[in-house]
Amino acid sequence: MSDLTRPPQLPAVARRAGALALWLLLGLTGACSTLSPTGPQAASGEAPAAAGEVAAEPQDTGNGAGPAEAEVRKKAGNYRFEVEGPEAIAKQILEESFVGRWRRRDDYDPSQFDGLVASLDKDAQAVLRSQGYYSGRTETELLPDGVRLKVFAGPRTTVNRVDLKLTGSGDLNEQAREYALSQWALPEGSFFQSSLWQQGKRRLIDSLNQQGFLRARIVDSTASIKRELTAASLTINIDSGPRIAFGQHTVEGLERYDQRVIDDLRPYKVGDPYTLDVLLLFQARIRSSGYFDEVFVLPDLNELAANPEATRVNLKIKVGEKLTKRAALGIGYSTDEGVRGQIGLEHRDLFNRDWRLESAVVLSQKRQTAFANVRTPFDADNNFVGFGSRLSREDIEGQTSTLSNSYIGLGRREGITESFLSVQYQTESVRLAPGLDEPGSYEESHALVLGYSWNRRSVDSAIDPRRGYTINAQVSGAREGLFTTRSFVRFYGRIVKYFPLPASLAGNDDGVFIVRGEMGVVSAGSREDIPSENLFRTWRLADDPRLPVPVAGRARCRRDRQGVTWRWAASSTSTG
Repeated sequence: MSDLTRPPQLPAVARRAGALALWLLLGLTGACSTLSPTGPQAASGEAPAAAGEVAAEPQDTGNGAGPAEAEVRKKAGNYRFEVEGPEAIAKQILEESFVGRWRRRDDYDPSQFDGLVASLDKDAQAVLRSQGYYSGRTETELLPDGVRLKVFAGPRTTVNRVDLKLTGSGDLNEQAREYALSQWALPEGSFFQSSLWQQGKRRLIDSLNQQGFLRARIVDSTASIKRELTAASLTINIDSGPRIAFGQHTVEGLERYDQRVIDDLRPYKVGDPYTLDVLLLFQARIRSSGYFDEVFVLPDLNELAANPEATRVNLKIKVGEKLTKRAALGIGYSTDEGVRGQIGLEHRDLFNRDWRLESAVVLSQKRQTAFANVRTPFDADNNFVGFGSRLSREDIEGQTSTLSNSYIGLGRREGITESFLSVQYQTESVRLAPGLDEPGSYEESHALVLGYSWNRRSVDSAIDPRRGYTINAQVSGAREGLFTTRSFVRFYGRIVKYFPLPASLAGNDDGVFIVRGEMGVVSAGSREDIPSENLFRTWRLADDPRLPVPVAGRARCRRDRQGVTWRWAASSTSTG
């Protein structure tokens, strides 16, 4: 190691003398350790000992560092490294320079120090240029236990001209052009950064790829820096190439289910223009179909590159299948219903037709429920058929209610919207046991209900949404005399909006604020003789001490069961 990086020897001699004198005066026994004169003292993570102090002699391990010294290095660093200058620049130099990276490496040897310092100015200049400082300079100062770097950044280079030329086939429409140009990361007036320069070019190509121009390429690009004017002139010439269309697809991983389950979910036809959004929609449909645990849909770019004349790109689909059958058993206890048990069965290939069956029987001391629902896969026109039945019975405080509902319907999906048109036959009977002063009673109602449900879901995640909205609207009705005891019309709507919370408010990046609104209207001459599942539950404001307090954070009001019901709710969640 050079003398420039070696600590002065006189203080070391003085320390030895002081230590020896102190030992003699105190009459201590034992051996007095000497100080090692090698390399910057920060290589051991300690500052040089002051006069009169004795530093422990590390055991020789063959490379001059003992176990104790190695442990100190790991905690405090091999040497001191200070950077004075703009905070962002200083931080980047600490992280990216050789001196900064070797500061905490376990395999550092003090003999490497001179070479690391020799590269420091070059590393610092590279950082300055990457941030647009082309007139910056640095000064290096050796310390007894390390090195200090002073950075004088100077004026920053500004982008004063951007010339983006986007050429290609006639398929490059104005919308695709504007979208690609909107992704540019260094507009005129911004500070030039080499990382944004490279990132901007990649984003231009990516944006064209996403719209089907999978052969897009950069013909040439130039960043002309005028140091004396602190100005940067940028020129990029891009050839978009022809727009590629969707081709055929292959599926890997299918064993239990027919490929038709995937084929009929395609949101495009062979020959339609390729876009990333449509590909992701296809992947989302397969994932939400209920047959697969994992789904990957990718364009076969290698095949496309191997054939320069190809105008279509094929897709490669890889899936992981769920089990065909799944049974669930459960048992529990609650103070309201007593002992509770459940048996569930799910079948994803009913009658060997890929029909999905969901069924369960739930039994408790006060309530018993059984249901079975069957749903076919989507066909080539995005339609499906659903049918099923539910039977429930409850016996609470002498009142026994029995309800049944059997339905069949046709569903359809278009993009993020799904609708379902159904016919339901509902029955309900209520038997009240006689009391001490009251006779028993029995009521029965039924309805043949025509219903329509419309759902729209636009969220960033189907499992844990943080941004977006969902809308549900329903309309249904029945006519007296047509297997119906009383005519009615029912309307219902619900909207849920998700807002991500800033980290400063939520404490992390997972906070979300949820706003939900609901409204329902039932129009009928009377609530009597209408099955209760068409009526809205009676919720009351907690202004009467005799009434139960509703759920905290929600307000509910109703006028009557055949009148208007509205609700609103707002909540915030954050996971730690």
